[in-house]
Amino acid sequence: MSRTIYEFTELPAASNGMESECEPDKPHIPGAMPRVGVIYNPRSHHNKGQDLDCEVSPHVFVAQPGERDQLPTALCELAKRGIDLLVINGGDGTVRDV
Repeated sequence: MSRTIYEFTELPAASNGMESECEPDKPHIPGAMPRVGVIYNPRSHHNKGQDLDCEVSPHVFVAQPGERDQLPTALCELAKRGIDLLVINGGDGTVRDV
C-alpha cells in the first residue's frame, strides 16, 4: 500500500475546552431557510483546479481548512453559525477526518 493510513487516535481532538465556544450565536428560527455549512478540501483529487463559489446564498458558509489540525476550529466556526446541514466536499480522507 503506497498511502499512509491515519489512525483516529492521531486526529486532533475537539475536547480542548472549545465546546462552550462553539455554541450557536443565533438560534434557528423554525420555518427559516436552513443554514448550510460546507467543509471544502481544495486539495482533494476532484477539487484540484476548481473554485468553490457559494457567495450566491447568504445561508451557505464555506470553510476551507488547509490542514487536518484546522478541522476542529473550522467545525466550531460552522457550529457557531448554527448550521442545520453539513456538506463535505472532498474525498474519503476528508469525510473520515470530519
